[in-house]
Amino acid sequence: MAAVFVNWKELIQCNTKLLKALRVRKKMSGENQPVHMIGDILCEQLPRMTPYIRFCSCQLSASSMLSKKIESDPDFKEHVKKLATDTRTKGMPVSSYLIKPMQRITRYPLLTQKILKYTPEMHADYANIKTACEKAEELCQQVNEGVREKENSDRLEWLQNHVDCTGLAEELIFNSLTNCLGPRKYLHSGKLNKAKSNKELFVFLFNDFLLFTQPIKSGLPMPFTTTDNKNVMEYKMYKHPLFLNEVELKIPSDAAADDFIFHINHIDKVYALRSESNNDRNRWKDRIEKASKHYIETEKKKREKLQRARSQRSKGVGRLMVVIIEGYDLKPSNSVTGRADPTVRSAWGHRSTRPRWYLIT
Repeated sequence: MAAVFVNWKELIQCNTKLLKALRVRKKMSGENQPVHMIGDILCEQLPRMTPYIRFCSCQLSASSMLSKKIESDPDFKEHVKKLATDTRTKGMPVSSYLIKPMQRITRYPLLTQKILKYTPEMHADYANIKTACEKAEELCQQVNEGVREKENSDRLEWLQNHVDCTGLAEELIFNSLTNCLGPRKYLHSGKLNKAKSNKELFVFLFNDFLLFTQPIKSGLPMPFTTTDNKNVMEYKMYKHPLFLNEVELKIPSDAAADDFIFHINHIDKVYALRSESNNDRNRWKDRIEKASKHYIETEKKKREKLQRARSQRSKGVGRLMVVIIEGYDLKPSNSVTGRADPTVRSAWGHRSTRPRWYLIT
């Protein structure tokens, strides 16, 4: 149960603090008297609700783990049934408690907005309530982002365990940093067919490249659905990854209305693919073009930033005029006249307050 409910105790702690603060304020307001100020409490307590980020991020995997345990362990299944009859659970199944925290977090922005709606602008608590609305919205966004990141990480790990990428010069680590876009992100996937041979491919789109794969055998479930049997390969790489800063997607003008073909141009090659429907083709088009544009623009900005930095280094930061007063033991550059060239090079001790100077002819 600890693996399923992760940091449940932390959720209890932060909610207990909020409840205690509200009860104290209610008591201070007097018996049977309304509470006029709660904005300061919300502003203080909402930023302390960060344990929800971790719990909600693990919700899907925890729910899957609980379901599998119930299906595979009769004793555990019976225990869960007994818990549902306990008066403390209010008749709710254990699985419902995995959903409650997310439901609560999504309600905070709605509740604070409603309080703000009925609070006059001249009221002393208005500014705090408005700030509380922003903090509630920020917390909700953090939770949603945490859920997305966990889901993305889980999918990348699934790909690592179930897609055979043998043949690359270097091992492909799906859950890693890209060259210039930060962490790798899974964006889209689906079944496509080669236009000529009708060969079935399963294509994965990430924020930095496109990967063509094919099922190792027929009848395999859709990607990301199997969680057991780690390191059991279900797909194998069909072509080396196509980096999105090198691809261009085009829909042929002569394609039939019911033939949902599109072309992916990559350097000197063209991949003609067929999707299952017009909507499916448009989804691929929009997502590939958007990801490709973002990659190219980000790469361009980083390249320009690097060039500016190099340019500034080459220009220097100032100018120092030096007069050589006297030189010793100068070596003659002309053995006939015994004279030395008037041009010399001088060197200073690096970042020294008392440098020794050297003259070199």
